[in-house]
Amino acid sequence: MTGKELNIKNLRILTFGDTHGRGVWEDVIEKEGIENLDLIIFLGDYFTSREGIPVEFQEANFRRIVEFKNAHPDKVVLLRGNHDMEACKYYWAECHPSHRSTWVAENKDWFLENTQWVLQIDDVVFSHAGITRRWYDDMCKKYPEITCAEDINNIEPSEMFGFRASKFSDYYGDSETQPCTWIRPGSLCEYGFPEIRYVVGHTTMASITEYRQAMIDQYDLADFAKCEIWVCDTLPREYLIIDKGEFIPTKISETTYE
Repeated sequence: MTGKELNIKNLRILTFGDTHGRGVWEDVIEKEGIENLDLIIFLGDYFTSREGIPVEFQEANFRRIVEFKNAHPDKVVLLRGNHDMEACKYYWAECHPSHRSTWVAENKDWFLENTQWVLQIDDVVFSHAGITRRWYDDMCKKYPEITCAEDINNIEPSEMFGFRASKFSDYYGDSETQPCTWIRPGSLCEYGFPEIRYVVGHTTMASITEYRQAMIDQYDLADFAKCEIWVCDTLPREYLIIDKGEFIPTKISETTYE
């Protein structure tokens, strides 16, 4: 799936933040209707539950997500998150908590075949955490074949996608050097590409938040807040609909979740 031929103003897109084993996505798709959707994007982090969801259920849930993708290959895009890389047991992808199973690692090739790093449609870039100018420049230096964001999908998993410890970073990942699996919205807002609108998960929010406007409204940080960022790590409470270019946070009713 590539977004190069698509026009955001002609599409109705359903976007899920981090599922972490939750199966609520199935109820949401039933409610929205697959026939009413042009794209369904999962922002990564399918594994590692902080809610006590059994490992076996998390993995079965992801298998259903992939089955759904394979049934609708032109409509469904699965992105990769930091916890997914940890579940693949890459030595550079350690994060807490860890996935207490080797099933994902044993099926790593299958996981990678069904997922990608990023999707760009017009000026909207979907990824797990976002892309800063600094990290993108570092990637272009290391991989000269990268000429646009979606070229990152051709790059195999490596340390470039892991937490990048340096004098500029903190343990939380809130620094411009962090990759598209780790960067936090504070640094992305300041060091991202101002001409890009970002749709990300990774950082848990009570509700879907356009981070730049929140920084301006709450703290009067217009000089700092340069990038429009929609932070969608809000399951099981909300998901994001983009309807012909309009961003619509949508609540999941308790009856839908139950």
